Amino acid sequence: MSVQMNARAILKSAAPFIAHYSGIGRALAFHYAGPGTIFVLHSIVGDIAHYPDHHIRCSVAALERILRWLRDQGVEFVSLDEAVERLERSSTGRFCVFTFDDGYADNLTHALPVMARFDAPFTVYVATGMVSGEIDAWWLGLARLIRTRERLELPELDCSFDCSDPASKKRTYLAITTHIDSNSGALAAVRTAIAASGIDCHELARAEGLNAEQLRRLAASPLVTIGAHGVRHIHLARATVAEVEREMTASRRFLQDIIEREVVHFAYPFGACGPREAQIARSVGFRTAVTTQRGTLFSDHLAHRYALPREPISANDTSASLRYKIDGTYRALHSRFGDPVVHMDSQALRIQKDSDTRDTPPLTVNSTSTAAEDTADRAAPRVCLCVPTFRRPEGLRKLLSHVARLTYAGPISVIVVDNDARDRAGAKVVEGLSHSYRFPLTCILEPRRGLTYASNCAFANACRALPAPTYIAVLDDDEYPEPNWLTELMSVALEHDVDIVGGPVFPVFDTPDHWLASSGLYAPLRFATGRVAMIYGSGNMLIRRSILEQYLDEPFLHDFAFTGGGDLEFFWRCRKHGRSFAWADSAHAFETTPQARTTLSYLLRRRFRNGAESTCIERMLYSKSIGATLRRWYKALGLLGLGMLSLPISAFGGRRAVVSSLVHVARGAGRIAAEFGILYEEYQEPR
Repeated sequence: MSVQMNARAILKSAAPFIAHYSGIGRALAFHYAGPGTIFVLHSIVGDIAHYPDHHIRCSVAALERILRWLRDQGVEFVSLDEAVERLERSSTGRFCVFTFDDGYADNLTHALPVMARFDAPFTVYVATGMVSGEIDAWWLGLARLIRTRERLELPELDCSFDCSDPASKKRTYLAITTHIDSNSGALAAVRTAIAASGIDCHELARAEGLNAEQLRRLAASPLVTIGAHGVRHIHLARATVAEVEREMTASRRFLQDIIEREVVHFAYPFGACGPREAQIARSVGFRTAVTTQRGTLFSDHLAHRYALPREPISANDTSASLRYKIDGTYRALHSRFGDPVVHMDSQALRIQKDSDTRDTPPLTVNSTSTAAEDTADRAAPRVCLCVPTFRRPEGLRKLLSHVARLTYAGPISVIVVDNDARDRAGAKVVEGLSHSYRFPLTCILEPRRGLTYASNCAFANACRALPAPTYIAVLDDDEYPEPNWLTELMSVALEHDVDIVGGPVFPVFDTPDHWLASSGLYAPLRFATGRVAMIYGSGNMLIRRSILEQYLDEPFLHDFAFTGGGDLEFFWRCRKHGRSFAWADSAHAFETTPQARTTLSYLLRRRFRNGAESTCIERMLYSKSIGATLRRWYKALGLLGLGMLSLPISAFGGRRAVVSSLVHVARGAGRIAAEFGILYEEYQEPR
């Protein structure tokens, strides 16, 4: 695994150089190089050699070198306000904006003199907790701990690190922060070690951060614009609406009171934002907001000025890497040749490692919790189970009977949404059970036909339910769970501190002796229990209410009402918005699979639909990109070609091998058909 990861890292770092020397970079620049670039830095120090947290440090000499190179390339230094004006005027000429995040005192003592020598305006985004000492800056505490040790022991993590020289200290810092990024529970052990060493993280924030007088002096410079960066530097995309508003308005008011001028620019902590955060930033009065998404500025960003991209720079930057940043090469690679314009729909909320090593916010700030959640039983939070149904009364009855046997220790309520307002078969089942059912059971009629309408109706009512659930679970009306199903889902959600958890759905065949039933072709996709990049279906799902309520306008897009795929598109959006996922492989649900589904024609139609929905989702996500279009066709033709070429050979491997080849053909054909708007509306027909 380590060899694979090292090879991947080497290939990733070499990709820009390959693009440059092969000539591909010039072609990419034609498409990805906008007229302007916003750069992001943090702390400026005299010498970074003895700083373990070197990723957020840049030396004075390196800053001078970077400024000199950019000036020699004819790139103009402008303020953020002027950058916006240039986009509005569609001005020609290359320009760049410098920004500094967090509010370190060295922005005044070290950065300002250098920037003044080059007459370079810059914006300092101040997290006001750095000024007041409210930030529990564990990343500074960790750096201090490593800096003072020859060897660091973390017995709770069963880890030991060599810290005998500057290089090993940097490796240790990077290793620990990377581990925290993938396993947020590790932060508790790190905090324990910091506290045991007598290091006060609040005091470190006050020592390294600007005080009120320094902030006034910095703001007095005609080169400097002060922007807001929240109060506690928390991950806003995981916070409640009230918390986001409080972080934005409180930090803005705090800064305005000190510098006595308006603060109109905002930087999302960790670069994390979605449509909700952008709307709040706009509503509280900010004119722009910046992320850590990579890319250059285009005039199109005027419509997305609350998701402006930035390129990180550091002491490690060379003239080559700087060129790749201003010509859009990094944007092309990081977006996988997607849309050159970073906008809210394409805004990735995952924390960017190359721009900020403090990728995980402090665990003591549980930003996803509402006041109701904070008082809930943390071991077994309240859950609302959503069950969309359409003309499957027996399946619904079976599901509800199994739900009544759940062993989950916390409070549960159940909402059934009947999507058949005429016959109301599902509603009749609920009416017959509700008076004696173990849990509160409600049925709602959704007259608008389609999977997405039923699901979204269930989500909206679950989010509005009182008492408010902490989590919302989902099962389909042809499924039923094991007794420990919800306990297993919740255990993984709490252990890994994630937003969305999925589990396997195993088919149970009415005709188990059919050869297709034992072929493995119906086997569910499975992962090892733990964090995963994403899940791919909502039939066995648990999601935080505080996350779902941010998408209530249309969680499952109605474009997928009859084709299916609305859940997959939703998960892709959540992933791009930085939501976290995990898999609970012991949370078993079962799907009743009737004889009508155990046929070759059904299997191939289903795979055709899967291919078509994949293409539809990719077109929505990357509709402007030529590269994405070519990539879609590459996948489609690849699947089609693989299936057709392997078909003659598969004849020697038996029926399963032949069907596997046909499945590839069906998926490829579905992808191609979707490119021409031909879709299989499986759920338009009565199920």
